[in-house]
Amino acid sequence: SLLVRSGPIWTSRGAAGAEFFGSYEQGSFFANANLRGIWGETDSRFLRIPSTDFLFTAAYTWRKVRFGIRGNLRERALDTEPRYTVTPSIVVPIFRRARLRGDLRIEYTHGDQGNLFMVKVDLFEWLRDWQFTQSVAGRYEDTTGSPTGIGEVDLSARWRSPPTLPVELQTDLRASRRRDRTSIAGALDVRSHRGAISSFVEQSFHDDLGAETFYGTQFSVGVIGDRSGVTALGDDAGSSAIVIEIAGDYEGGVFDVFVNDARLAKARVGQPKLIPVPPYGQYEVRIASLVGQSLEYDTKSRSVTLYPGSTARLRWDIRRIFVLVAAVVWPDGRPVVSGRVHGAIGEAATDESGFLQADVARGGRLRIETIGDEEICEIMVPENLENEDFVILDELVCGGPPEELNTR
Repeated sequence: SLLVRSGPIWTSRGAAGAEFFGSYEQGSFFANANLRGIWGETDSRFLRIPSTDFLFTAAYTWRKVRFGIRGNLRERALDTEPRYTVTPSIVVPIFRRARLRGDLRIEYTHGDQGNLFMVKVDLFEWLRDWQFTQSVAGRYEDTTGSPTGIGEVDLSARWRSPPTLPVELQTDLRASRRRDRTSIAGALDVRSHRGAISSFVEQSFHDDLGAETFYGTQFSVGVIGDRSGVTALGDDAGSSAIVIEIAGDYEGGVFDVFVNDARLAKARVGQPKLIPVPPYGQYEVRIASLVGQSLEYDTKSRSVTLYPGSTARLRWDIRRIFVLVAAVVWPDGRPVVSGRVHGAIGEAATDESGFLQADVARGGRLRIETIGDEEICEIMVPENLENEDFVILDELVCGGPPEELNTR
């Protein structure tokens, strides 16, 4: 799967810029690249204008152990030398609990300014819709010719909206202390099956230079499709999708589509509908008619499991049901008495006068077996072109020609 997105950046000191992001994911491998540029006049003590940053990240997971590499190239102002770093890493799980997880991260960074070695422990805890993260890291670096040991602490909390909402909301709060800077940040993500909007604000306090504020907004959208060419917009390219296909003799009919009991879309008969959903999830999918007409279709939920970039096609066949009322007779005019009806929706029979009332589908065939004399009568069901709930006929003749609807 492939994702490309971009968005503007503003600062509180008058500078502006743009950010471009792209990612690729396939199986256990993923990679992304981020390019950010800031230009304009500013009196900021933190920003050197113009500035350009390029970040590349790639990772591969093998048996719960993740191997990664990232690189960074940055330039601050036109008269400065570009800086670079290259960082291989490995992440090993320490323990796994139902609501608690611990990871050990080891990194080594080589750059034009020196080298750095870091050991970091991350603790993750889940409580209902909240996720809490605590990170403690020890760094040993040699960037100025004098090796130095540094400690870092990060605390964060994340809230996600319940899955029953039509959109996904996510808020992040983070506080960190690194070297001579303390940062407090907040972010809000709004995602739907049409796209996503992300906003952030960060207040940074430098021990010597004072405070600075950063904020920005990003927009993202992905395109998802299946082999038949059905496409739709999704919140990112890692999304998967469910294709709903409804067929049958109910032209123009509209159905609600429920995914895990949440109404996500409307689908029409004869028009496949693609619904983006997050990957790595198991989904219970069902449909429900929007009108009160009598229809026959599978009302049970169907279960599917999806992976990044994959689609699952689910098909429902719809039959329009109406009540057929008529007297059934043999070609010589005798009533078909006490006959058991096969081919109707549910059980049906003719009475002692040959009278029939049965739920039927358009264009079907009924087979009536009489009790006692074991005669068999076959009749064609009328087309019911007007889509009436009841079709009342004087007589239906056994073995009559279909083009005449077996009536007289």
